[in-house]
Amino acid sequence: MTRNFNVAPIHTPHGYSSVPVPDNLTVPQFLLDDYEHPLGKLRRGAQDDWFIDDTTGRKVSFGELKTRSSYLARGLANYGMKSDDVVLFLSANHPDFPVAIWAIHRLGAVVALANPKSSPEALINLLRVCRVSRIVTQRRYLGDLIRPAAAAVGISPEFIILIGSKQSVQPDFTLAPGEAKTKVAFLLFSSYSSSKPKAKAISHYSVIADIVKFAALQRDGPVRRAMMPGDVITGLFPFHHLFGACFLGLVVDIIPKFSRHKLLASIHDYHISHLLLLPSLVPLICEEPSATSRDFTHVKTLSTGPDPLPASQAHAAAKLFPNGLISQSVTGWLSTGNDVRFLSGGKLFVVDGSKETIAVGPFHVSPEEIEVHLKTHRYVADACVIPRVDDVAGEIPLAFIVPTVKANLIASATGKGEGVSAIARTIQDSPSGKILRRVLRDGLNRSLNRGLDFEILGGPETSSWAREFTK
Repeated sequence: MTRNFNVAPIHTPHGYSSVPVPDNLTVPQFLLDDYEHPLGKLRRGAQDDWFIDDTTGRKVSFGELKTRSSYLARGLANYGMKSDDVVLFLSANHPDFPVAIWAIHRLGAVVALANPKSSPEALINLLRVCRVSRIVTQRRYLGDLIRPAAAAVGISPEFIILIGSKQSVQPDFTLAPGEAKTKVAFLLFSSYSSSKPKAKAISHYSVIADIVKFAALQRDGPVRRAMMPGDVITGLFPFHHLFGACFLGLVVDIIPKFSRHKLLASIHDYHISHLLLLPSLVPLICEEPSATSRDFTHVKTLSTGPDPLPASQAHAAAKLFPNGLISQSVTGWLSTGNDVRFLSGGKLFVVDGSKETIAVGPFHVSPEEIEVHLKTHRYVADACVIPRVDDVAGEIPLAFIVPTVKANLIASATGKGEGVSAIARTIQDSPSGKILRRVLRDGLNRSLNRGLDFEILGGPETSSWAREFTK
């Protein structure tokens, strides 16, 4: 189908060239259809690989993605989905993740993304705030999460759809010139841990503009052509963050769950060139015993986005990936509340969010750094550190630890000063995957022994030794 494309220019920072952004296309029309952007031609050959299923090693081609998203759009239309419906999509990273999003957008509906680790209470809040009318998910999330939350807000089981339909192709929803700027593509929830998550509406134009700016910075930025068509990139983050990689012709390795041993094996076996990682994962993979036995000289970049990566961890990563450029995203001056420091040569390092640090006497302690240390223990499945009021120090770290199933020994020593240890059955994440320290902090303020599902193991004296714990 041939279409006329209406464009509006955007300007990349610091004098980079002006680049056009189409304002009458949806995200799948921009990525999958016959639009060609001046920055370059997408890899749209039917056999061109766009994704790798990290679990099985199966490669997913452009042709399969386009066909399956069209088939699924037809199936969703048969279920009654239409333009302006708000559709909750809840899934782990999976080859069907982009297929489902593009299918929903083909019909003009809005995608509200949810974290599969959400609690039923958090999901109920999301369904109400976004006024969700339909849910698309995977079967494994039905029983304990989707069905109870849907019932609580009055969504009938007939409007809960499992992805996987294959039927005839559905004609596209189309936009008028300029309409992409107002047509909502996603409802995303904030990751702030100090208050209830807030929904943010993201238009199709905003997503496409972000993709184009990402490509423009690759073309004109300080590290030119670092990402080349055919390069492989990690797919640990939610997929709407990785559409820019698709536009650049990169192959995304779809990683449903983090395992440091498996990630290192995948980087080696699939020849992954670009690593997008949370800072807390960097020391875990650097300290993996099997890391030194593999050759990672093919890695080109390691990026932690805008999140802080301590200098010691950056040095460790540089040794493991000797040819890799380690970078953080800095986009102008914005009052974010982060603590930063300048290095020689004018380089800026984001140390931590100031609202997250714990004031222990004159020192500011990063809870994330303690959490990373705790998670290196083989019996710790998850950890969350919050401040607790102390008469002498002002605040001291309190670590909530989720033990592994086989755990009978919990390391409560962090080497970061005195602290208090607690056992928690679960630690909640926000819809965007950020630890909800607020939930534990508010519960602690109410009562240490009421209203929270944890058991206090001891006082400050337990911080200097490992305490036996038997489930």
